[in-house]
Amino acid sequence: MTQNIIAPYRIKLFEEIAKTKGVDFKVLLTARGIKSLPQWDFSPEDLPFPAERVPGLCFQLKDDRILCFNPTILFKMLQDRPDAIICAGFSFVTLLAMIYRLLGRGRYIIWMEGTEYTERNNFFVRKLRTFMITSASALVDAGILSRRYLKSLLPPNLNKAFFTSYNCIETDRFVQKVGSQATLREMRAKYPPQNILFVGRLIKIKGILQLLNVYRIVSEQYQNPVGLIIVGQGPLEKEIREFKKSYQLNNIFLEGFVKYQELPAYYWISDLLVNLGIEDRNPLVLFEALAAGIPVLFSKRIGNAIDFVKDGENGYIVDPFDTEAITLKALELLKWDSTKRERAAIFSRNITKKANYHDSGKAFVEACQEAVKLF
Repeated sequence: MTQNIIAPYRIKLFEEIAKTKGVDFKVLLTARGIKSLPQWDFSPEDLPFPAERVPGLCFQLKDDRILCFNPTILFKMLQDRPDAIICAGFSFVTLLAMIYRLLGRGRYIIWMEGTEYTERNNFFVRKLRTFMITSASALVDAGILSRRYLKSLLPPNLNKAFFTSYNCIETDRFVQKVGSQATLREMRAKYPPQNILFVGRLIKIKGILQLLNVYRIVSEQYQNPVGLIIVGQGPLEKEIREFKKSYQLNNIFLEGFVKYQELPAYYWISDLLVNLGIEDRNPLVLFEALAAGIPVLFSKRIGNAIDFVKDGENGYIVDPFDTEAITLKALELLKWDSTKRERAAIFSRNITKKANYHDSGKAFVEACQEAVKLF
């Protein structure tokens, strides 16, 4: 498998693949890390599975994406002679894997989390990706939207084997603990009786500016005081503070960076998580909120939302640019009584069971088995 860097939540996934009987698994790392996420820069020797850095040139883009050029990977492929190579997306490495396949040495699988909303869909890019996907032996998607995007690239009448690997978290961390009541009482004293929560980077593509306008209207129309708790950092922090001051919205709380072990409590004191992302692949905050048992209001442009949110059951899927509709849904969710909330929590915890490390790892193993079968 090739990866630019390894996100912390991927470690258990790759460990699950590596421990599969009969599978010789290795990760090739093509980049050093992301400056804004130094905690993601793991040393290969510290990982619970074989990993190796491959030299090359890497460029970090403004949106934290990384472009890597590692031509030596082709020599690494020819040296190690893997039967199947799992490529993350349509990268330079995917092109090298395609050359490796054309040389008759093995097969490659494309693992795609992107959707029509996150990808650059100009004519040249689509043609190049169609060329790469045609030679792939299997495809791994991250849910309905990413599978839909992959299928849009396939030539007519060309069938490919698809496998789904959902992103995962340790959901038990976000289930409210019995002994947390004293801490929660102390935290709740700081905020209004009901609260909307946002967790994520404070950047435009996360929909934070749309959320501010929605909150402004909700705070005017809702019969009781309601807070907006914002957890995260980013370049829009100053703009958010100016918005708060301009509209005298004293119940906006910017909490900044919060340690992961302290994050669950923010879900437990909130009544609703909102994410109006304009382009977002598979944010883990969805699983955190559903595991915590609170309703969610998610943009239809977010990759994993439609796989886990059922309108009226545990929240709603919305158009991030339809402020009026979002406001109405937010007001409705804030009014849900305890019985409705408990039913929603049960539904959410049940549906998130399909996003587990065992099944997500198994999807990659089965994709590789399919590729080798065709070899």
